[in-house]
Amino acid sequence: MLTQEITTKKANLICIDTSRLGRVKYDSTDLKKRLKVSLDVIQDFLMSSKSGCLGLGNFGVSQFEVDVTLCGTHKIRSLNTVYRNKQKVTDVLSFPVYETLRSDSDSFIEPSPFVHLGDIFICKEVATRQAKEFKISFEEEVLHLFIHGFLHLCGYDHEISKEEEELMFSLEDTLLDKISKKLRKLK
Repeated sequence: MLTQEITTKKANLICIDTSRLGRVKYDSTDLKKRLKVSLDVIQDFLMSSKSGCLGLGNFGVSQFEVDVTLCGTHKIRSLNTVYRNKQKVTDVLSFPVYETLRSDSDSFIEPSPFVHLGDIFICKEVATRQAKEFKISFEEEVLHLFIHGFLHLCGYDHEISKEEEELMFSLEDTLLDKISKKLRKLK
């Protein structure tokens, strides 16, 4: 089991690889770099009061944490069965602490200064398959799944309506674009 802690001034991400299968090889240094850059981008999305951001800084939030687990098909199927009543393997599952962090929602509860967003589980085998299908690296696909899971932790849900799907996927594209631009600057 490999555990990496990735921190920035306002963010903490704990990434755990629990998959015992050695078939999925990846560059942990590259993945760590991608996740660290993504923390900077999602930190701005969470804290900023700019249009299109959540503005949690306005509510006194100064730090956040998220846990990411890279797991195998058995674990992801088990979680999907228990928590979503879907007996199948999936690519990513999110388990938010808050129902929503969207202050425009009736379900919004003002968070404390330190926010644990929740847990994201990413299936390594599915990420590998999807990376091949999309002709991208495993690390790029894990980053995409992380951002997708992160938006679920914030209260976005593409399964509830067409409008919500369009909003969530638009935010996903925007965040991934910002991350890609920052990564290109690092090269």
